[in-house]
Amino acid sequence: MTNIEEQISISRKYNPISPTILKSIQQQYPDIANCWIHISNAENAFLSICHYISENPNDEYKLICPSNELKSFVLKDYDNIGYRFYIGYGYLMISYNENVIIILKHYGKRGFDEVKGISETKFLLLIAKNRNILEKFIYRAKEWHKSIMYKVISLYIFGDGWRRMCPINARNLNSVILSKKNKKILIDGIHSFLSDETKNWYREKGINYKMTFLIHGAPGVGKTSTIYAIATHFKMSVYSIDSTFKNTSGSITEAMTLIPQQSLCILEDVDALFNNHRENQTRNNNITFSELLNVLDGLVNLQGLIVIMTTNYPERLDKALTRNGRVDEIVELTFTTPSLARKMFLHFYPNQLDHAILFAKNMFEIKKKKVSQRNINMVMFIFLL
Repeated sequence: MTNIEEQISISRKYNPISPTILKSIQQQYPDIANCWIHISNAENAFLSICHYISENPNDEYKLICPSNELKSFVLKDYDNIGYRFYIGYGYLMISYNENVIIILKHYGKRGFDEVKGISETKFLLLIAKNRNILEKFIYRAKEWHKSIMYKVISLYIFGDGWRRMCPINARNLNSVILSKKNKKILIDGIHSFLSDETKNWYREKGINYKMTFLIHGAPGVGKTSTIYAIATHFKMSVYSIDSTFKNTSGSITEAMTLIPQQSLCILEDVDALFNNHRENQTRNNNITFSELLNVLDGLVNLQGLIVIMTTNYPERLDKALTRNGRVDEIVELTFTTPSLARKMFLHFYPNQLDHAILFAKNMFEIKKKKVSQRNINMVMFIFLL
């Protein structure tokens, strides 16, 4: 029995693809099909390889089409993650570093994933002459994908399972208006929280390793933009829960326990969730006040999670929600100052100091001191036209 046949025999319990197809490939390409690696879409390498194949950076590989039939397999496919991958179901062959690699993409069985809900498993089967060839190819794909993904933010919305939305462009900290005080609270605070020293301290004291912020301010001052800038700076994914949250299979507690470590969990517009009697103000969600308090108290194991609540109306919040221990830091975002407006302008238009001064002056004359980040964003990009 050959190497590939042995691996087929061992993996038949979990491999939904027919061994007949693999044997057929081996018979057709006996000098190539000696080793294979099977990757499911639950693994990071799956996404990395799909993205790498679709973009082919710097023409690092060449597509080999031995027949017209093979060309039909190279079809457009959408994997619900914001990228369009040109790697279809079926198999294709590429030449990478003068080595031939066969890539077979296929479906698995439909099932229920506690994070994603109802899902259908997808697989990539990589076949080559030896394992070293495949490992180098996978490593290159993962490294390239990582370098690209740092330019976007992964956003997840809950709807009977966390579902990944189209990626959001990364946001530089200098592109949002943050005072030195708020930047110290948010950025320095999270840096300290993520350090090994802090993590060990939490463990030694037996305290749930999580951190909670409340960010409040008038509409348009940049609460959401600030959150995306934080996510970009710390290379974190964002998991968003708003007043429409509804989990028919469980609770907000269960949903939050499914969030990976060192992620941002956003509870947007928390003032809209409950009335003065701590009752749910809307039928669109099934969040209870006591359950939310339990989550913030650390009764639920949320190791390494950073929670950020936002509101336009902090005075409407129940004091029990924001007391010490449940909320670590409260940050108020206010209307900007002329100096911060100039600084933000120079971030987008370097070496344009005269224009920056004129821009800030005109903005504050028009808005009578109440200049928000939204105002600046709307005007700044047409200022130099």
